[in-house]
Amino acid sequence: MKVTCPRDRLVDQLAKAERVVGKNPSLPVLSCVLLSAEGRTLRLQATNLDLSFEAELTATVEAPGQVAVPGSVLASYVSGLSFESKLALSLEGGNLRVAGERSDTLIKAVPHEDFPVLPKLAGGETFPVEAADLVAGFRAVFYAAATTAMKPELASVFVHADDGHLTFVATDSFRLAEKKVPARGAEDFQGALVPARNVAEIVRVFEGAREPVEVRHDRSQVSFSVPGTYVSSRTIDGAFPDYRQIIPKSNATEVICLKQDAISALRLSTVFADKFNQVTLLADPKAGVFAVETKSAERGESKTTVPATVRGEAVSLSFNQRYIADCFSSIASDSVRFRFSGIGKAMVIGGVSDPSFTYLVMPINR
Repeated sequence: MKVTCPRDRLVDQLAKAERVVGKNPSLPVLSCVLLSAEGRTLRLQATNLDLSFEAELTATVEAPGQVAVPGSVLASYVSGLSFESKLALSLEGGNLRVAGERSDTLIKAVPHEDFPVLPKLAGGETFPVEAADLVAGFRAVFYAAATTAMKPELASVFVHADDGHLTFVATDSFRLAEKKVPARGAEDFQGALVPARNVAEIVRVFEGAREPVEVRHDRSQVSFSVPGTYVSSRTIDGAFPDYRQIIPKSNATEVICLKQDAISALRLSTVFADKFNQVTLLADPKAGVFAVETKSAERGESKTTVPATVRGEAVSLSFNQRYIADCFSSIASDSVRFRFSGIGKAMVIGGVSDPSFTYLVMPINR
């Protein structure tokens, strides 16, 4: 193998590939990036057997070939060559030589024959979605998924078609996030459960992509691709809860305030929050008051009033402060709406001018 390619593009794709590589010590080849040179293309492949990444770079190929090298070593070394514009990659004694005008190094390789064949979907359902919408959908909800695999369907993001939109949903049973983005041609998409641990890497790969992403799904895999980049993820075999049943259809109390005011009040509350991160939200329409209250036996107590418009019945409910704060980065509008349905029932948060995002938080039982 002997190939020359622009360093900047190689750095960008290696950074994405390196985050996908596996950490299984019994299968050292999974910690590698497979480089394949053929025709006018340098192909990079990485996998942890749950998520797979493939990218193609235009390159000058003098001799075709393959080599598998540790992803972290190659990515770290090439990223430090900021003084190089092009790099020549070649095989020497079965190892990879990386050379530039001022640099030259040899990286130990692993037998590339052990590298697994990456899945490539050819059939199944397919439709396009704008890259920015795909990224926004995943980013708006994935933090609400469960962090344990006791219930795999809850440790995933449910992506499905709904009335001309592509809908992303995640829940850990204590809170739920839903984001809808435009998607033409997705009407027949029955849905896929994408493991939440794979979502962050999918977002990194397609963040900034200009072309629409082709989404393809079969019974066990879902893939996302743009010209030159292909990502495939295993899907969860299970049924996502019928979450629409738990979203309140009406509300007894409504509070509208500036998002930044709510963020500031919740941030102050962390100083006095107890070990359960408990905060109490108080809404009094008659007094026109919306406040955040915290109390700690060790530190003291705090009450912060938030300028707001309050309608309906008076209410006082306690929540996990972190669960509320997590959602604000997913709300694009400057003003937010808090809707309460009564004692012991879920609170719903959303942007005043953005109906595409819905967030539900269950109260803490005192």
